[in-house]
Amino acid sequence: MPDWATNGGVKAKRAKKHIGDLAAEIAAFKQRCPYGSFTQDDPNTGEWIFYATVREEPPIEWGPIAGDAIHNLRTSLEVLWKSVYHGGKYRRDSFPFFDSPKELEARFRREKEGRHKRVMDIMKNAKPYKRRDCLLWQLHRLDLEEKHHILLPVGTAVLSMTTDMMAVFRMGYLHRVRHRVSPSFVTRQFEKPVYPVHDRTVLGRAPINPEGPQVDMNPQFAFDIAFGESEVVEGQPIVATLLKFADLVDDLADAFATAGLLS
Repeated sequence: MPDWATNGGVKAKRAKKHIGDLAAEIAAFKQRCPYGSFTQDDPNTGEWIFYATVREEPPIEWGPIAGDAIHNLRTSLEVLWKSVYHGGKYRRDSFPFFDSPKELEARFRREKEGRHKRVMDIMKNAKPYKRRDCLLWQLHRLDLEEKHHILLPVGTAVLSMTTDMMAVFRMGYLHRVRHRVSPSFVTRQFEKPVYPVHDRTVLGRAPINPEGPQVDMNPQFAFDIAFGESEVVEGQPIVATLLKFADLVDDLADAFATAGLLS
């Protein structure tokens, strides 16, 4: 008989152990400074081109670790569902996902009161719909992908670029007159991470302006370890995404417990 405290909760705890281990390995990896960037001008286009330098690729072993965390979290949802909807009794009924809110309403349309009504209200708030931006759906899809791919691919992604808006002035006129100017950093988050990143991957371009102010020719790029080819999270940072999944499962369990559906 499925029980959250001694089964699903344990699986969620195990997932967090995997995530913590992976976070520690990635932090140690980053301390070795495996990534950098350099700039070259392209006389054919009149642009500065920013390239990545990758001295060390992330180990492929990190894919199975992430996959184990995902599978444990997804399994904990199954236990949670059987605990709250079926009272811990075994049923051939999985944690439900829907293509639309209307499907969810249809699934629970007869639940007007009692235990199942409270479950429906929480599920409506959780919104387990088929959407790329739905964390529940992402967790579900990644678990399926991990089963088919054996291990989840991982790689390097760049999430943002930080430039010093005063760099050009310090190098030019203000430097010649010995005027001190503090850096003024501006970070631009990329709408879509640059992925995959290998040695000499182009990270960005900026026009060369010989008659006016230039851009910062030495920007700093935020490198991170990301999920590889995926239907839902390609290029997204692994640890941050896994932590969101773990928090999501905890929040859902807390909501059911607050509603008196978990002991």
